Amino acid sequence: MNDTTRTSTLKWVIAGIVLAAALAPSVYFYDKYQGARIELHAVGRAPAETAKELEELVGKHMSLPKETPSIARVSDKTALAGQEFFNKALNGDKVLIYKAAKLAILYRPSTDKIVNVSQISVEPSPTPEKEASGTATPHKTISVAVYNGSTTAGYAKLVKEQIEKAHDEIKVIKLADARGNYAKSVVSYFNDDAKAVATDLAQELKGEILKRPAIEASPAADILVIAGK
Repeated sequence: MNDTTRTSTLKWVIAGIVLAAALAPSVYFYDKYQGARIELHAVGRAPAETAKELEELVGKHMSLPKETPSIARVSDKTALAGQEFFNKALNGDKVLIYKAAKLAILYRPSTDKIVNVSQISVEPSPTPEKEASGTATPHKTISVAVYNGSTTAGYAKLVKEQIEKAHDEIKVIKLADARGNYAKSVVSYFNDDAKAVATDLAQELKGEILKRPAIEASPAADILVIAGK
Protein backbone atom coordinates (compact mmCIF):
# COMPACT_ATOMS: atom_id res chain seq x y z
CA MET A 1 0.00 0.00 0.00
CA ASN A 2 1.55 3.31 -1.06
CA ASP A 3 1.50 6.48 1.08
CA THR A 4 -1.35 8.07 -0.91
CA THR A 5 -3.59 5.02 -0.52
CA ARG A 6 -2.72 4.69 3.18
CA THR A 7 -3.54 8.37 3.82
CA SER A 8 -6.84 8.10 1.95
CA THR A 9 -7.86 4.95 3.82
CA LEU A 10 -6.96 6.46 7.18
CA LYS A 11 -9.03 9.54 6.36
CA TRP A 12 -12.19 7.51 5.75
CA VAL A 13 -11.62 5.28 8.80
CA ILE A 14 -11.40 8.36 11.02
CA ALA A 15 -14.46 9.86 9.34
CA GLY A 16 -16.36 6.62 9.98
CA ILE A 17 -15.44 6.62 13.67
CA VAL A 18 -16.52 10.26 14.06
CA LEU A 19 -19.82 9.59 12.29
CA ALA A 20 -20.58 6.49 14.38
CA ALA A 21 -19.99 8.41 17.60
CA ALA A 22 -22.16 11.30 16.46
CA LEU A 23 -25.14 9.14 15.53
CA ALA A 24 -25.89 8.20 19.16
CA PRO A 25 -28.40 10.99 20.00
CA SER A 26 -31.56 11.75 18.08
CA VAL A 27 -32.72 15.25 17.20
CA TYR A 28 -36.32 16.03 16.36
CA PHE A 29 -37.29 18.63 13.77
CA TYR A 30 -40.81 20.04 14.22
CA ASP A 31 -42.87 22.51 12.21
CA LYS A 32 -42.38 24.87 15.16
CA TYR A 33 -39.04 25.68 13.53
CA GLN A 34 -41.09 28.04 11.38
CA GLY A 35 -41.49 30.31 14.45
CA ALA A 36 -40.14 33.84 14.23
CA ARG A 37 -37.68 33.30 17.09
CA ILE A 38 -35.96 30.36 15.42
CA GLU A 39 -35.93 31.48 11.81
CA LEU A 40 -34.44 28.45 10.08
CA HIS A 41 -34.59 29.50 6.45
CA ALA A 42 -35.24 27.18 3.51
CA VAL A 43 -36.51 24.30 5.63
CA GLY A 44 -37.98 22.06 2.96
CA ARG A 45 -36.61 21.10 -0.43
CA ALA A 46 -33.66 23.34 -1.23
CA PRO A 47 -32.86 24.64 -4.73
CA ALA A 48 -30.76 21.99 -6.48
CA GLU A 49 -27.82 24.32 -7.06
CA THR A 50 -27.77 25.42 -3.40
CA ALA A 51 -27.84 21.87 -2.08
CA LYS A 52 -25.24 20.73 -4.61
CA GLU A 53 -22.75 23.43 -3.64
CA LEU A 54 -23.14 22.65 0.06
CA GLU A 55 -22.93 18.90 -0.50
CA GLU A 56 -19.68 19.32 -2.39
CA LEU A 57 -18.16 21.03 0.66
CA VAL A 58 -19.55 18.59 3.22
CA GLY A 59 -18.81 15.60 0.97
CA LYS A 60 -15.10 16.26 1.36
CA HIS A 61 -15.40 15.25 5.01
CA MET A 62 -17.84 12.32 4.93
CA SER A 63 -19.93 10.09 2.68
CA LEU A 64 -23.39 11.54 2.04
CA PRO A 65 -26.75 9.86 1.28
CA LYS A 66 -27.87 9.71 -2.35
CA GLU A 67 -30.71 12.24 -2.05
CA THR A 68 -31.11 15.99 -2.28
CA PRO A 69 -31.13 17.41 1.25
CA SER A 70 -33.26 20.14 2.74
CA ILE A 71 -31.16 23.08 3.87
CA ALA A 72 -31.60 25.16 7.03
CA ARG A 73 -29.61 28.13 8.31
CA VAL A 74 -29.10 28.91 11.99
CA SER A 75 -29.90 32.60 12.40
CA ASP A 76 -30.47 32.76 16.17
CA LYS A 77 -28.52 30.15 18.16
CA THR A 78 -30.00 31.37 21.45
CA ALA A 79 -33.43 30.20 20.31
CA LEU A 80 -32.01 26.67 20.02
CA ALA A 81 -30.71 26.53 23.59
CA GLY A 82 -31.37 23.20 25.27
CA GLN A 83 -31.38 21.22 22.01
CA GLU A 84 -28.40 18.88 22.21
CA PHE A 85 -27.83 18.77 18.48
CA PHE A 86 -27.28 22.56 18.43
CA ASN A 87 -25.14 22.83 21.58
CA LYS A 88 -22.11 24.00 19.59
CA ALA A 89 -24.02 25.81 16.84
CA LEU A 90 -23.15 29.34 15.75
CA ASN A 91 -25.20 31.79 13.71
CA GLY A 92 -24.53 31.14 10.04
CA ASP A 93 -24.14 27.37 10.43
CA LYS A 94 -26.02 25.24 7.91
CA VAL A 95 -28.06 22.11 8.55
CA LEU A 96 -28.38 19.45 5.85
CA ILE A 97 -31.47 17.32 6.46
CA TYR A 98 -31.73 13.98 4.63
CA LYS A 99 -35.30 12.84 5.16
CA ALA A 100 -35.09 9.39 3.61
CA ALA A 101 -31.79 8.60 5.32
CA LYS A 102 -33.02 10.23 8.55
CA LEU A 103 -29.77 12.09 8.91
CA ALA A 104 -28.95 15.68 9.91
CA ILE A 105 -25.56 17.33 9.53
CA LEU A 106 -24.58 20.61 11.19
CA TYR A 107 -21.90 22.26 9.05
CA ARG A 108 -19.94 25.49 9.58
CA PRO A 109 -19.06 27.13 6.23
CA SER A 110 -16.83 29.78 7.86
CA THR A 111 -14.32 27.14 9.01
CA ASP A 112 -15.27 24.30 6.64
CA LYS A 113 -15.99 21.93 9.53
CA ILE A 114 -18.72 19.44 10.41
CA VAL A 115 -19.95 20.43 13.87
CA ASN A 116 -22.42 17.61 14.53
CA VAL A 117 -24.13 14.63 12.87
CA SER A 118 -27.26 12.93 14.15
CA GLN A 119 -30.08 10.60 13.31
CA ILE A 120 -33.36 12.47 13.07
CA SER A 121 -37.08 11.98 13.11
CA VAL A 122 -38.81 14.49 10.83
CA GLU A 123 -42.43 15.17 11.80
CA PRO A 124 -44.16 16.74 10.03
CA SER A 125 -42.51 18.17 6.90
CA PRO A 126 -42.18 21.95 7.27
CA THR A 127 -43.35 24.36 4.60
CA PRO A 128 -40.50 25.35 2.25
CA GLU A 129 -39.17 28.88 2.43
CA LYS A 130 -37.04 30.87 0.01
CA GLU A 131 -33.45 30.97 1.17
CA ALA A 132 -32.17 33.33 -1.53
CA SER A 133 -34.67 36.08 -0.82
CA GLY A 134 -34.94 35.37 2.92
CA THR A 135 -38.73 35.35 2.61
CA ALA A 136 -40.25 33.57 5.61
CA THR A 137 -43.66 32.00 6.05
CA PRO A 138 -45.97 34.83 7.16
CA HIS A 139 -46.64 34.93 10.88
CA LYS A 140 -49.79 36.16 12.57
CA THR A 141 -49.24 39.78 13.60
CA ILE A 142 -49.71 40.38 17.31
CA SER A 143 -50.82 43.89 18.23
CA VAL A 144 -49.35 45.40 21.39
CA ALA A 145 -50.07 48.52 23.43
CA VAL A 146 -47.24 49.85 25.61
CA TYR A 147 -48.01 52.01 28.65
CA ASN A 148 -45.30 53.87 30.52
CA GLY A 149 -45.62 52.72 34.13
CA SER A 150 -42.42 54.44 35.25
CA THR A 151 -41.51 58.03 36.00
CA THR A 152 -39.06 58.16 33.08
CA ALA A 153 -40.31 60.29 30.21
CA GLY A 154 -40.29 58.49 26.86
CA TYR A 155 -39.77 55.06 28.43
CA ALA A 156 -42.71 53.53 26.54
CA LYS A 157 -41.10 54.47 23.23
CA LEU A 158 -37.82 52.82 24.25
CA VAL A 159 -39.65 49.64 25.19
CA LYS A 160 -41.58 49.76 21.90
CA GLU A 161 -38.32 49.88 19.94
CA GLN A 162 -36.86 47.02 21.99
CA ILE A 163 -39.92 44.84 21.44
CA GLU A 164 -40.23 45.44 17.70
CA LYS A 165 -36.53 44.84 17.17
CA ALA A 166 -36.74 41.42 18.85
CA HIS A 167 -40.11 40.32 17.45
CA ASP A 168 -40.99 40.46 13.75
CA GLU A 169 -44.51 39.26 14.52
CA ILE A 170 -45.30 42.18 16.85
CA LYS A 171 -46.72 45.56 15.89
CA VAL A 172 -46.97 48.19 18.63
CA ILE A 173 -50.13 50.10 17.86
CA LYS A 174 -50.40 52.37 20.89
CA LEU A 175 -48.15 54.27 23.30
CA ALA A 176 -49.58 55.89 26.41
CA ASP A 177 -48.83 56.74 30.03
CA ALA A 178 -50.13 54.30 32.64
CA ARG A 179 -52.42 55.63 35.35
CA GLY A 180 -50.25 54.14 38.09
CA ASN A 181 -46.57 53.61 38.83
CA TYR A 182 -45.23 50.08 38.65
CA ALA A 183 -42.16 48.65 40.36
CA LYS A 184 -41.81 46.04 37.61
CA SER A 185 -43.24 45.50 34.16
CA VAL A 186 -46.61 43.84 33.72
CA VAL A 187 -47.77 41.98 30.62
CA SER A 188 -51.41 41.08 29.96
CA TYR A 189 -52.81 39.15 26.99
CA PHE A 190 -56.38 39.11 25.79
CA ASN A 191 -56.57 36.00 23.57
CA ASP A 192 -54.94 32.58 23.57
CA ASP A 193 -53.07 33.23 20.32
CA ALA A 194 -51.06 35.92 22.08
CA LYS A 195 -50.22 33.89 25.20
CA ALA A 196 -46.84 32.56 24.01
CA VAL A 197 -45.67 35.98 22.84
CA ALA A 198 -46.85 37.60 26.07
CA THR A 199 -44.88 35.04 28.07
CA ASP A 200 -41.75 35.84 26.05
CA LEU A 201 -42.23 39.57 26.60
CA ALA A 202 -42.64 39.13 30.35
CA GLN A 203 -39.34 37.21 30.50
CA GLU A 204 -37.50 39.72 28.32
CA LEU A 205 -38.73 42.68 30.36
CA LYS A 206 -38.12 40.85 33.66
CA GLY A 207 -41.77 41.37 34.44
CA GLU A 208 -44.75 39.13 35.09
CA ILE A 209 -47.98 38.00 33.45
CA LEU A 210 -50.99 39.53 35.18
CA LYS A 211 -54.56 40.39 34.38
CA ARG A 212 -54.94 43.99 33.24
CA PRO A 213 -54.89 46.23 36.32
CA ALA A 214 -58.38 47.61 36.89
CA ILE A 215 -57.17 51.22 36.92
CA GLU A 216 -55.73 50.99 33.41
CA ALA A 217 -57.66 51.65 30.22
CA SER A 218 -58.35 48.56 28.13
CA PRO A 219 -56.47 48.80 24.81
CA ALA A 220 -57.76 47.47 21.48
CA ALA A 221 -54.75 45.18 21.24
CA ASP A 222 -53.81 41.53 21.74
CA ILE A 223 -51.30 42.38 24.47
CA LEU A 224 -50.83 45.19 26.97
CA VAL A 225 -47.32 45.91 28.23
CA ILE A 226 -47.01 48.23 31.21
CA ALA A 227 -43.33 49.14 31.31
CA GLY A 228 -42.38 49.49 34.97
CA LYS A 229 -39.13 50.79 36.37
